[in-house]
Amino acid sequence: MFALRIEGRDETIGVLASHDCDLCANSEVEPEVEYLPVRIINNVNGQLVFAKSPRKLHCKTLTSAGETGAVEMHIRERRPINKDEFFKTASAIDISLLDTEKVVFRNWLAARYARSAFPDAFEARLDSKLRKKIEKLSENFGRDIRAIYFDLDDGEVVERQLGNAYQLRIHVVYETETDNDNISYEFAESLSTIFMDAFYDEKSQEWRDVVLLSCEATSAYEFPLVLANAMKPWRVDHRSYQALPNAVYPEPGR
Repeated sequence: MFALRIEGRDETIGVLASHDCDLCANSEVEPEVEYLPVRIINNVNGQLVFAKSPRKLHCKTLTSAGETGAVEMHIRERRPINKDEFFKTASAIDISLLDTEKVVFRNWLAARYARSAFPDAFEARLDSKLRKKIEKLSENFGRDIRAIYFDLDDGEVVERQLGNAYQLRIHVVYETETDNDNISYEFAESLSTIFMDAFYDEKSQEWRDVVLLSCEATSAYEFPLVLANAMKPWRVDHRSYQALPNAVYPEPGR
């Protein structure tokens, strides 16, 4: 990481989000670098680790003395800076992202432009009450949860009318090779309960609108790559435009 002071602004610390080739290229070819300020935090939020949120990220850090810590970063604060000026004013500091977190950081940057897209009719059924419950669950118990994958209708994208239920399988993928405290399994059970409360009618003993076929916890070391590529990770804040009822959206295909 770097400490950076720009004239007229307070000193910040941050990371470079530019490729090595861009850093080494002649300034006439690549005149700018991308810099992302970070803030040192005391605790990580389980909802903000492993690139679960496309807007904000919490990462663990390490110093050369072995001291651990954490930082927070916001994607909207990423900005281009003149490369020559950066190398004149920036200085390296003894804080770095863990190697595993560097991979998460890269994935987080890419996720800004490659977010999962589920049918609007499905997303509309996951109301704000349900989303807030999942968000709270992730904040409190999601620190070791890498991702929540939704296998919806076996990958078929269909806009279903109300009364025509979606078939859903959920895979909770956790970080550690062993789960000694069974937190991930408890997370999966709690997530299953949230969906049952929302879509299962105890009186008729039938599902409505969304049928949860399964909700299972799996280690990232055992979760098949083919499934990770075939299914979509789901994020609580996926459809932020719900809060903007008067917004104008582009026509499909344009």
